[in-house]
Amino acid sequence: MRSILFILSLVLTAVCGLSQSFESDGLWYRITDDGRAVVTEPERGTYDGVVIIPGYVYYGGENHHITAIDSAAFAGSKVTHVVVPNGVTAMGKGAFANTAELRGVTLPATLSRIEAETFMASNLTSLAVPEGVKEIGERAFSDCGNLRWLFLPRSLKKVGAEALDYCYNLSEIHMAGDAVLKGAAAFRDLRGTDVVTCADSVTVAYEQSDEWQDVGGVMFYTADSFDLTMDMEADVVNGSWAHFALPEGLAYEIYDDVDSLIGLASASDVYLPILKQDMDYRIVPTTLTSSSEPLVARVPSRMAPPSQTASVIGDKDFTTEGPNIYASGGVIYITGDNYGKWLWIHDVYGNLWLERPACEGNVGFLPPGKVYIVRVGDTVKKVVL
Repeated sequence: MRSILFILSLVLTAVCGLSQSFESDGLWYRITDDGRAVVTEPERGTYDGVVIIPGYVYYGGENHHITAIDSAAFAGSKVTHVVVPNGVTAMGKGAFANTAELRGVTLPATLSRIEAETFMASNLTSLAVPEGVKEIGERAFSDCGNLRWLFLPRSLKKVGAEALDYCYNLSEIHMAGDAVLKGAAAFRDLRGTDVVTCADSVTVAYEQSDEWQDVGGVMFYTADSFDLTMDMEADVVNGSWAHFALPEGLAYEIYDDVDSLIGLASASDVYLPILKQDMDYRIVPTTLTSSSEPLVARVPSRMAPPSQTASVIGDKDFTTEGPNIYASGGVIYITGDNYGKWLWIHDVYGNLWLERPACEGNVGFLPPGKVYIVRVGDTVKKVVL
């Protein structure tokens, strides 16, 4: 009898161990009873910056498919952009609520619903809801005071009450559906918003709808065609992701090299993985009501450093004022007024190489053949050794 109880104890311990949250590469997870992984809120600290969720996480001797994000997982955090991978089908209530620094989210093609309060009181400027989402929950975007563009798919059937309350800066809603969307009450708090439809007949149907005639803060228009061409230049984020900065006011469908849709980006940021082989991704600029020709985003297996004009230190601008910074013969020289100022030297990937008082002299021991960003006080300059 004791041996049976001992075995049961071991089994229960193993099961309980898998149900506990754990950390991997800066993200916290829990494992469900069927062996799938769910992103959850951290046990300590907070999420911040750009967060790119992988498709799988290794734990307990095996890879677990990441399929969901817990309720309030990122709520109140300092994240600025989140990439949610294909395979995630659910995001819990308030998953990104009260995120004062969140600017954009890339949502997966596998998502089926936007839960209640998902982005409530976030700092989103734009959001594209992927095809396949049928319902948006109550207060999903309420108090998003900086939200300017919202893209809604053909599959959408229902929008919950107060979903767009206090979104007073929302200038455009693009509705890809070919029929009048029910639930106009969710839009009654808007002021001066353009609702753009896919066809003239749909625009007329909205204008003649008894339900939508009670929505006084919107005007209806039919989508115009557009064409976007640009040079696709990228910088490197977190050492293994290529970041493309694209124009605002559009959504971006991301396709891999076998033409599978892998995500729908909002705002102006697209993040693509750097793989062991060179990859050509297709990025289709779209409003969901109209699309441009695809852009080709080439991601080499070994990406070169960013161009000399790229900024990698927060919001600091390069300037010639203050201390003089230049490189010659493998030495970084710092002259002029640097008394009482601090020196930082980063590489183009954000790694810190040196931190010390600027008055301690020139720097001549860094590896050559690299690009460095040198900051003395508020003066920032990029140099090549």
